[in-house]
Amino acid sequence: MNSKERKQRRFERRRNKRIEKKEKTVESIGTAEDVFTYKDMFHCGEECCKGVLWKQSVQNFKRHIFSRTAVNRRKVLREKGYKPKKLSCFTINERGKTRNIEAPHIDDRQIQKTLTKKVLLPLYLPQLIYDNGASLKGKGLMFSQNQLDKAIKKHIKKYGYNGWIIIADFKGFFPNADRSYIKEKHNAIKDEKLRNILNTVTDSGTGNIGLSIGVEPSQIEMIAYPSSLDNLIACQMKLQGFGHYMDDYHILVPPGRNPKEILSAFIQKAKEYGIIVSKSKTKIIPFGKPFKFCKVKRVFYGIKIIKCGCRDSIKRARRKIKMFVKNRKILSVEDVYTSIQSTFAHIKRYNNHKRYLKICRLFYSLFKCSLCDFLKNGRKKQNGICLPQAI
Repeated sequence: MNSKERKQRRFERRRNKRIEKKEKTVESIGTAEDVFTYKDMFHCGEECCKGVLWKQSVQNFKRHIFSRTAVNRRKVLREKGYKPKKLSCFTINERGKTRNIEAPHIDDRQIQKTLTKKVLLPLYLPQLIYDNGASLKGKGLMFSQNQLDKAIKKHIKKYGYNGWIIIADFKGFFPNADRSYIKEKHNAIKDEKLRNILNTVTDSGTGNIGLSIGVEPSQIEMIAYPSSLDNLIACQMKLQGFGHYMDDYHILVPPGRNPKEILSAFIQKAKEYGIIVSKSKTKIIPFGKPFKFCKVKRVFYGIKIIKCGCRDSIKRARRKIKMFVKNRKILSVEDVYTSIQSTFAHIKRYNNHKRYLKICRLFYSLFKCSLCDFLKNGRKKQNGICLPQAI
């Protein structure tokens, strides 16, 4: 037996193990009756109400959650098949970018959250690489940023400041997704009723192409959508400094490897699955020069890496604080601080101390109360209740 035959046998053993493991995972999911139990749907319904109890429809659902859960369970398991209600479509402008959101009804959200937790996550999680950090428990944007910092430090220890960094982004990631490719993944599920429910949720959006941003199963579907692309770079090309947050990619290329060939293979593989790589946002940067990933700029000063947050978010925070001045009679200092504390936390997380001081000075000049004084002595207690101090 020569080396090629031994290599082929090792490959077949690993492939058979993966197939057996996937079959066990599919069997553990079970049928539609096993997935949509009353207990699981009830807990998922309670989770859907968190953070949106100001809506009238959610309040009505919460008030009658026991009966609504039973009705939704019968609706999803009926013989005619599950038909979701019409999506609520609206447009938002988030950080200068216009997005079309299609949000489901609260009853459909309960069904879709159960579907996500009991079917999609167990099915797709084994396929994902570790550095895929979007919309997963225990991960997120800061996880992806920290993983990039670790990869940069390993690269510097091994290669110094030699090599390249590829920053890539996709164009119309959700609107251009191929639904037929997603439905092919659903064929791994043996239960026909459960498979039809998944396909119905996939087709619930408007048009024949793409997935809805506001639907929860769409988030998990799009996390696992480029899994073959991830395996090409991480496993076949064996590039260690690789990761992504949804459609924002970073690839650390060591010296001796051609970054143009890697990028062309990346673009070619993406085309096979209908993914369009944005030419304007995709760049090959020599290692050691400043670059941006997920709106965080990294500047190299010797061994030290300076991280600067998004400048536009600070501009928006200043405008927001100035707008609050017009509502002095309605808002308190605590209300103002609560509305902008996410921006303060974002600035503190990076090397933006001067910008943080400028916002503190603006806050003091407008409200005659510094942030530090407010946090320490800006609240008055009355009968054990912490009340905000009026402006």
